[in-house]
Amino acid sequence: MKQRTGLFVTAFAVFFLLLDGMLLAWAGIAAGKLIFLLLSSLFFVGAGAVVVYFRRYMRALAELREARRRLLAETKAMLEVALVAGSSTVQPDSSAGDDGR
Repeated sequence: MKQRTGLFVTAFAVFFLLLDGMLLAWAGIAAGKLIFLLLSSLFFVGAGAVVVYFRRYMRALAELREARRRLLAETKAMLEVALVAGSSTVQPDSSAGDDGR
């Protein structure tokens, strides 16, 4: 999933949870039901949890991108060393093992 798409989906989820929490709180106040107010607080906590975990997820993705970049750089450096070492070795002489036949 692209970063923008993930951000949009997360923002929509947070908006939906906040809207549900506000409407449930409003219904609890209007009806005088304490259980509705308690449930609405769960929606607010859930919206906060979505934001916290999304930020953690994005940080983990950034760390993975950085690790992939470092691994690619290390692989390229190792390949360069292998190519330089391979070109400087002495090639075996084909006539050295010839027995004259």
